[in-house]
Amino acid sequence: MHEPISDDYEAQYCNELFRVAMTLNDMVNNQGLRVFINCTAGVSRGPTLLVVYLALFIKHKNWKDIDAIYQFVEDQYRW
Repeated sequence: MHEPISDDYEAQYCNELFRVAMTLNDMVNNQGLRVFINCTAGVSRGPTLLVVYLALFIKHKNWKDIDAIYQFVEDQYRW
C-alpha cells in the first residue's frame, strides 16, 4: 500500500499524518496485518507517523511526552 504524505504545509501534513495513522490502525487492529513503514528520505515522515500512531491509537506509556516517545521510536530503529 502506498500512502503518500506531503509535508509542504503544516496543516495538510497534520491532517495526512492523522489520516494515514487511522489507516495504519485499521490495518493492524482490524485486518491483523504486519506493516512496514517507510518514507522516501527515511528521516521524517515514517518516524513521525509512528509517533502519531503510538500516541493516538496505542496510547504508549509515554504518549503524553513527545520527547520520550520520540526516544522510544529512535531506540527501536537500528539504522
